Amino acid sequence: NASIHSSALTQTQVQELMFTEKYAGLSADLKTNLVSWYDLGDTSLGSELVTNGDFEVDSDWNKETGWTIDADIDKAVATSATNGYSIRQSGTLVTTGETYQIEYTISDYSSGSVQIVLGNTPIGTSRSANGTYTEVLTSTATATTNSLGIITDSSGTTLKINNFSAKKVQVMVLLMVQPPLQDTHHHHTE
Repeated sequence: NASIHSSALTQTQVQELMFTEKYAGLSADLKTNLVSWYDLGDTSLGSELVTNGDFEVDSDWNKETGWTIDADIDKAVATSATNGYSIRQSGTLVTTGETYQIEYTISDYSSGSVQIVLGNTPIGTSRSANGTYTEVLTSTATATTNSLGIITDSSGTTLKINNFSAKKVQVMVLLMVQPPLQDTHHHHTE
């Protein structure tokens, strides 16, 4: 965020500004000499695009060789999956040029690596360790069939995936708040 003040700030005020994300979160003290506030980081996410991203049932996903869904443990399972094999959703529209936030968790990692499929195209960072990963990616293709998921990008991939989520990133809004100027200091010179 960027803010413009009409007087010098104390170190405490500067720290407060650094950790304040929204105009509404500013203290009255900081608003006193505030001339302009630019809210630069206001992104919001659309609704969940993935059906059964928690893998509670063995449905809604197209599973290629080496992939299964184990509904007892709520995970998608890759067992010695060959390079280029995926588990993907169909029926979700992914559009070229749109940006998506995709999150998933890898557990029981044994070997190999995976990456995100977006718009039926492998994209994003190759992952080869347990952990929860969040990536913000812009689609380079439009697809409804096999549009979202996980693909192996090395052979012999053995691991489990759960909590797969994808949401469209809404357009950033540049908000400018212009508080009324308060002329509280009258300097009178004779």
